[in-house]
Amino acid sequence: MPTPTLAPSGRVKFPVALLVTSDPALHQQITDLAGDQHLTITTVTRLDHLRRAWSATPLVLLGADRLSDCRRADLPPRPGVIVVASTAPDELDALRHDAEGLGARHLAVLPGAWTWLADQLAHPPPAPVAGPSAHVGAAN
Repeated sequence: MPTPTLAPSGRVKFPVALLVTSDPALHQQITDLAGDQHLTITTVTRLDHLRRAWSATPLVLLGADRLSDCRRADLPPRPGVIVVASTAPDELDALRHDAEGLGARHLAVLPGAWTWLADQLAHPPPAPVAGPSAHVGAAN
């Protein structure tokens, strides 16, 4: 589970995104973007830590450099995964296949997708619910 931080207001802030990358330039771009918006993100570089945090945050920003590693780790697909890259990837078909297997529906290539990604961070979806869920309703 991502670690909450204490905001200047005294309220606890949970990370809005999990960043998975080993690319220092991409890491810097994403942390600058989040910092500009006063948002908290958690960076994970080790797959054993990622497995625990995969479903706990609203967004997963998955660096194209770690995409194939995450697929090999057999992480379950989930909503809210965005593949991020600092340059357009060469192997788009392979990237698309791996991305879809993890639930990703978008590729954000920076800096061109800067504004779009900032909007995704500012308005993240709710965190996925882990485990089985039940629907409770009134019977007619």
